[in-house]
Parts: sequence; structure tokens; C-alpha cells
Amino acid sequence: MENAKWDFQIERPFHDNGSWRIAYTLIPLAGGAEQERIAIDERYSSAQIAIDEATRLAQIHVADLNGDTAAFEKPTETEVPFGKNPRF
Repeated sequence: MENAKWDFQIERPFHDNGSWRIAYTLIPLAGGAEQERIAIDERYSSAQIAIDEATRLAQIHVADLNGDTAAFEKPTETEVPFGKNPRF
């Protein structure tokens, strides 16, 4: 996305009564807008499934906001889950 206006960050999934829940945050790259947290109203059987689904939904959401099509690319070395510069 060359002219991206939005990006996202996946939160750590949390265990809730035998299932996993997750959310992501929309991050504006251009000034003026505020970050927006999106809680996914689903329960998942594992943390990895929650991360995968949140990533997929966030990519679609950000692509739509940027007027683009979601690419579903794997994270780069700088975007490794919950690393120094986490995107996922």
C-alpha cells in the first residue's frame, strides 16, 4: 500500500472462560484521526486461531479504509508477533 493512511496492530489474545478473545487497533498514519480499538465479538478455540482471524479481519478493514485490496502477506522480520515493532 503505497499511499496508506491506516495500519493496524493486533493485541495479545486473552483467555476467557475456556476460549480465546482478541482485538486489533486501527492506527492512522496521517494526522487528524485517532486510533480506534476494534474488539472482535467471537470466541476462538486457540490463541493462534484468534491471531490469524484478527489479522485477516484487520487486513481487510485497513485495505478498505485505504481504498485498496487486502494482500494477506505474512509479517516481515520487523513485524514478528509481539516483537519490538509489532504489527501483528
